[in-house]
Amino acid sequence: MRSLGAQSDGVLLRSVVQGMAQTIYTAPSVFNFYPPSYLLPGSQTLAPEFGIDNAATALARANFVNTLIMKGGAAADATVTGSTGTSIDLTSLSTTLDANALVNQLNQILMHGSLSSAAGAAIVTALNAQDTSDPLAAVRTASY
Repeated sequence: MRSLGAQSDGVLLRSVVQGMAQTIYTAPSVFNFYPPSYLLPGSQTLAPEFGIDNAATALARANFVNTLIMKGGAAADATVTGSTGTSIDLTSLSTTLDANALVNQLNQILMHGSLSSAAGAAIVTALNAQDTSDPLAAVRTASY
């Protein structure tokens, strides 16, 4: 969210992290939410990060990104005093009309240049298949 300039009052974030098994300020140990001795099922591979990864948490993460990127965030919550909502403004990226340039720019912003060429090519293919009359749609697709 920070790298794309999102603004949030924290209400959306507070509610979505519960579905990701990472409720704010409730990490069970100094290892955060990851059980330090978690082994991948059926192997001897130590993989603490997969201790909180399952179908439900993966879907919660995908839904959160969809809400943020594709829907632009969430409106203010009327039940929370001073709520301003969560928003993201991708218009600064919509000036990049070339699909390759957009993917390269997002690669630097979000992946620190580590996006594989195969993944970048797949994103460019998806962007080139879109209607070009809405440059923000391309930015949303590439960001998602």
